[in-house]
Amino acid sequence: MLNRNCLLSLPKPIRRTKLLIEPAVRLEFSKNGNAKSALVQLNESEKERAYRATQALFLLGRIDAQPSAFVREAADMVQKYLPETYHTLRMLSDEDVPQIIVKGLPRPCPLITTPLNGTVVESDVRTQIGFLVALLGEAAELTPFAYGSENRGLILRAVAPVAELKGTASSQGSANDLGMHNDNANQAMFHEAWFKPGAPFMNPYQAFVCLRARSDVPMETAALDDLLPELEAAHGPEPARILQSPVYDVRWPDSHLKGGQIAVAGVPVLVPDALGRMHSRYHAANISSADANAQAALDKFHRIVSKTKSVMEIYSEPGDLLIYSNTRMMHRRRAYAANFDGSDRYYVRVYLAPAEALGGRHLID
Repeated sequence: MLNRNCLLSLPKPIRRTKLLIEPAVRLEFSKNGNAKSALVQLNESEKERAYRATQALFLLGRIDAQPSAFVREAADMVQKYLPETYHTLRMLSDEDVPQIIVKGLPRPCPLITTPLNGTVVESDVRTQIGFLVALLGEAAELTPFAYGSENRGLILRAVAPVAELKGTASSQGSANDLGMHNDNANQAMFHEAWFKPGAPFMNPYQAFVCLRARSDVPMETAALDDLLPELEAAHGPEPARILQSPVYDVRWPDSHLKGGQIAVAGVPVLVPDALGRMHSRYHAANISSADANAQAALDKFHRIVSKTKSVMEIYSEPGDLLIYSNTRMMHRRRAYAANFDGSDRYYVRVYLAPAEALGGRHLID
């Protein structure tokens, strides 16, 4: 349970803010002028109402048992207590802002222990997950789901260090840098021709709630709307054109059971959608091409991505929420020394997608 002494004070605004569109929302813009990130800050009245909502959210059931019912009930509760916040998140989703941060929600008190085995204790985080799936899921008409080949098919993933996995390239590793990448790049994007509803696909969104943070290990993201102008400025338009060619092979990521094996051959790295917005499946360790020109274009893109200064560092507090497009944003995590004593950095991640992409399912194989 939470108490009033655990409510957060106002944080510092995110860096490089250019426009204040209303008292609770600040936007950041990319090099091509599009909104790339929004910070939503609850005011004092909303914080008080959010605290009252925690009492109701605590009574929700298990999300894996009945995902649709969990999301619907959570959304009903959050809309009742935080209608303005819910409306703001819906507005930002309608505007296709690819990253949204929510600050000012109640923090767990006492702080939740980081699981040593990498498994979320759902009863500990039910209130925080209720806020997450209501404000970043239902408000955006997105549904939580899981992959059968990852995380034992569970919706809630502990982004936390596990001693046995500390050297792996996954969300439960800690000893190595994870460079900028898109998750699950070996799957079809749901706007690609080879996508089939209900079949595995590249998760379009991922959302997080912070339970414990470290100031030396922020979340780090970069917008494709910044990276592609940098690629063109350095090398002209040709590399981006080649990266749209279906000549790349992609391996399974380490977090899946088939990690390291070739999963799909003959796909592009960059894919435009119906609105002309570019999406990427990029993971330096898992993508390559036998075509020399294609590999050269990928190498140029890799150098831009690895050296970019267009990185947003997101310093979270317990209770904060984050969602970003997995195909319009990239993310990375620096190496750090974990304690493995229950006090480590801890987020819970949820994959989200439009219901029509899931074909009525919440577990895709």
